[in-house]
Amino acid sequence: MLGEILGYHRRYEESLAEYRRACEQDPTQDDAWYRCGRIWQRLGDAGQERAVYAAASKLRPHSFRPFWWLGSWEAREGHVEAAIGEFVEMIRRAPDYEKGYANLGAMLVQQGEYRRAIDTLKIAVSLRPTYVAFGNLGTAYFNSNRLTEAVDAYNQAFQFGTPDYTTWINLGDAYFWLRDRPDQAREAYTQAVRLGHEQMLQRARSGSSVNPRIPADLATVFPKLGQPDSARAFLAQAIAADSSNTWVQYCAALTHWQLGDRSLALTWLERAVAGGYSIAWLRDSPVHREWRQEARFRALLAAAHSPSTSDPSPGGGDK
Repeated sequence: MLGEILGYHRRYEESLAEYRRACEQDPTQDDAWYRCGRIWQRLGDAGQERAVYAAASKLRPHSFRPFWWLGSWEAREGHVEAAIGEFVEMIRRAPDYEKGYANLGAMLVQQGEYRRAIDTLKIAVSLRPTYVAFGNLGTAYFNSNRLTEAVDAYNQAFQFGTPDYTTWINLGDAYFWLRDRPDQAREAYTQAVRLGHEQMLQRARSGSSVNPRIPADLATVFPKLGQPDSARAFLAQAIAADSSNTWVQYCAALTHWQLGDRSLALTWLERAVAGGYSIAWLRDSPVHREWRQEARFRALLAAAHSPSTSDPSPGGGDK
């Protein structure tokens, strides 16, 4: 509790000391381990954050939570292969917990293993239907160009819990790219902007560090709403927060493409792929239909299928 209070007052070094003390005295204090890692995130040291979760997993190899934290960390950093491995370990320790299957399914979508993703996500919704699981299922269908199932899954997500801004973006994309209904897409994108902006404000009020994924995601939406200046402003915020994040780099590519700067878009995309961004989304997503006309884009796909090129992994680049 002392660590939490000190963290609230942004006395982070003192907060870390108390959390370390709590973890040493009682290694079963999952909340202390997790909050210790989050303090490192507030300090902007992702490596130390991961080290905390890894230490917890070694001390408590039977517990699913440290592997959940590790998987989430790897996913946030764009390390798809590593995230898949951690979520598999999470499921081994908690085979009846739907979040493990939902998270694993999301990573399998990024990897392009859609059939396995759909099977995994169906287990998640059978255990406990949630908007996260249905949202991931919708994305698996989306990248498989299965229109009806994608829209249905995204709409089902709204029946369970309170969907966040990403679900609205996904639904908007389904309408925009697959159904050619820009009016319905615009309604969904507007909701996404509202919820995403609220989440950013909440993090700022609580003293939490900027989550670069939120402004990066929203930057990709604004061009479709006819707001290019907002797109540039939100993208600049995301890049300032973490320009080396693979997801931020991908969103930068998508944003610049929509703003008409295709050369810069491809430069950002090349950085994202070099850092480990999964090539499957580029290969399969309806979002990239027009990109396939560009030689540099086709070269990225060709390189990914070259026998001399290994699959993207955390060790393949900066991220």
